[in-house]
Amino acid sequence: MQIASLFHRDRHASISVEFALISTLIFLPLLAGGVDFTSILSAKSQMNTAMQSMLYYAWANDSHLTSNNVVAQNTANASAQSAVLASSGSGSVFNITLASGTVSGSNSNVEYACVSGGNGAYTVSSLQPFTTGTSCSSGQTLQLYIQYQLNVSFGLAFPLPGFSNPYSLSITGTAQI
Repeated sequence: MQIASLFHRDRHASISVEFALISTLIFLPLLAGGVDFTSILSAKSQMNTAMQSMLYYAWANDSHLTSNNVVAQNTANASAQSAVLASSGSGSVFNITLASGTVSGSNSNVEYACVSGGNGAYTVSSLQPFTTGTSCSSGQTLQLYIQYQLNVSFGLAFPLPGFSNPYSLSITGTAQI
């Protein structure tokens, strides 16, 4: 009997080691996905903050805009808008940029709509690209809008199937000025 007892071992320790080995195969992919998901959420949050800064800038600096000089004034504000975007992203790990075609200086980010009606019942036409000299028919009011599109592209720490790497995000915001 003593010979048989020499080969009998306590299996509790081996189960703990097996669980530790198997659990790494389960928890490491979950952790990697969590890191990538957190990076995406952080980028979206910082893009929202940058968009908010751009729209606040447009609202705060709209008093000098009229339908006659909005395109020229928007062109002149290109460096100021770039500075607003840079300052809003100064603590960011992501490089947030204005999309091509929405950079101030092109007419594509200034739009208008004609509004008619009164006493709480207003009709708004669809947004159209604004050019100098645009006007509405009689009885309608010209409303100006500015639109920004921000882009960011960044590499995921742990590229996962189904996600492109680098991962790209885009956000668009429109404000009445």
